[in-house]
Amino acid sequence: AMSASGLDQLKSLLGLPLRICIADSRVFLGTFASTDREKNIVLTNTEEYRIENDLSISRGRFVGMVMVPWKYIVKIESQ
Repeated sequence: AMSASGLDQLKSLLGLPLRICIADSRVFLGTFASTDREKNIVLTNTEEYRIENDLSISRGRFVGMVMVPWKYIVKIESQ
């Protein structure tokens, strides 16, 4: 289970922009809307980017609302 301070920290990010990097080199930039017991993250107004290599980032693709499964998340950053 998540500690109380961890939960408070997560709640403090609700409504803020998050950048989530996942294992297949995609990045989701969107507004943190919710999470669940499995720690999946729901973003709204989301753009998806693909990192081709260190120099190349694809144009963003608007994907709206997405749920990102915790098991694929490599990094989460807040703006």
